[in-house]
Amino acid sequence: MIYVKPIRQTYIATYSSFILERRYFNELLSTTLKDESYATYDETATYSTGDYVIEPNTKRIYRSAKDANTDPLDNELSWVDYGAVNSFRMFDEIANTQSKFTTSAIVEITANWHDTISFLNLKGVTSIQVVQTDLDTGDVVYDATYALKDYGVQSLYEYWYNPIKLQTDLYIDNLKFVKNGKLVITFTSDTDGYIGAVVTGMKQDLGITLYGTSVKVKDYSQYKEDEYGNMSFVRRPFARTISAKAVIDNTMADYIFGNVAELRGEINLFVGDDRDKGFTSLTTLGYIKDFEIPFDNPIKSELPITIIGVA
Repeated sequence: MIYVKPIRQTYIATYSSFILERRYFNELLSTTLKDESYATYDETATYSTGDYVIEPNTKRIYRSAKDANTDPLDNELSWVDYGAVNSFRMFDEIANTQSKFTTSAIVEITANWHDTISFLNLKGVTSIQVVQTDLDTGDVVYDATYALKDYGVQSLYEYWYNPIKLQTDLYIDNLKFVKNGKLVITFTSDTDGYIGAVVTGMKQDLGITLYGTSVKVKDYSQYKEDEYGNMSFVRRPFARTISAKAVIDNTMADYIFGNVAELRGEINLFVGDDRDKGFTSLTTLGYIKDFEIPFDNPIKSELPITIIGVA
């Protein structure tokens, strides 16, 4: 099992009476993704109920919750945080909020001390090109294009009649380790494409994943029934829970325990199985709920890990 502690960047907005801070994955240098066209927030202006504004420094959208609104954005009774702008949804630490593009999009981010990049909750994306440049030398040190169309079939009927499926997740762990670099990522789609999360960082080992590991889904969708017995269904996001079994050498127990302690209270990327044709369903953004190292063997220990995915 691999974990990646994502590279994060804090964006700060300073006003006369308040300060806003938001953390995102990565540092965005440039992008062709288009953001919403709402007005830029002005602390001296007055807003009506339903007005939308964009705070340009923290890259957030807010909706006014009252008329004659002159309250600052940090007043949660007066403003509703509608989340990140389109170009930053892929970096907002939640995989189910997606950045949308049409046909193609280019995203440029910093790549300092990285060796992995992951793309989660993709929809409609047919290929991804990743180009890594060492800014100290100007050399392109990594350039690969990944086709996300899955042509795998189990019968002749599927070959002729089933629609071609697209991968929803992609994990790359062979980026070059440079101290001053950037990544230029090109997404391609036949029509509209959606990107749930882009995570970069250094991979760390939590042990060898064993059979007996399982994944389950917690669905937040709801069936609703009104007073007349009419049923309706509201489809909502889901989150994965991974109950993993891993094995480690006892000589690494203190090191791994210390690493896990540093992961508390933060969202990280977990790759349960990164073998060729492995189980991509074991890859999730989440946090460790339970972790135990039972020292019941003089050489190796099997440890249970519970990872709660975030929607």
